[in-house]
Amino acid sequence: MPPGIDTLTAAPMTIDIGGRPLRIAPLTLADLGMLQAWVNAQLPDPVAIARRLAEGFPPEVQSEVLREAYRDARESKRSAALGTLEADAILGTTDGLAEVLALGLRKHQPEMARGDVAKLLDVLAPGDLDRIMSHAFGDEMGAVAVGPKAPPAAPPAGGASAGMASTDASGSFPTDSTPNRSAG
Repeated sequence: MPPGIDTLTAAPMTIDIGGRPLRIAPLTLADLGMLQAWVNAQLPDPVAIARRLAEGFPPEVQSEVLREAYRDARESKRSAALGTLEADAILGTTDGLAEVLALGLRKHQPEMARGDVAKLLDVLAPGDLDRIMSHAFGDEMGAVAVGPKAPPAAPPAGGASAGMASTDASGSFPTDSTPNRSAG
């Protein structure tokens, strides 16, 4: 389902959490950037892991393991893009859910401390959590942080609407000069 006007206009949602009405704003691009940085900061440090794993080995083995870890750390971007399974796993933790909720609450409740936000999760009903995540991310990504994505909707019978390009079974646009028969 496409986002509603409330999502498109970033209208806040009011929800009662622990007997307190709170206004939650959808996440902005700036919020998503902050959330992406937070997710990336949760990723393991390959050098720290290598140090721990190399303990007890001869110095020359430790040196080689660390050299490889430093090379891997330099070459990798250590990033789990929002919307990927890796980022979803991080956001699905209590800390991840609290981070999303804190970002949604900060616009209308700037006085609320991060620790207070984490405590709200203890009194939040599961259905409310789903609503908050859907509102924070928009309807399409909302299930990402708290559960599996719903399967994509089936295309309408008869193919694409008249005048609109359609994709083939792989999701790619046709590359030959054959007319799009479903558009007629």
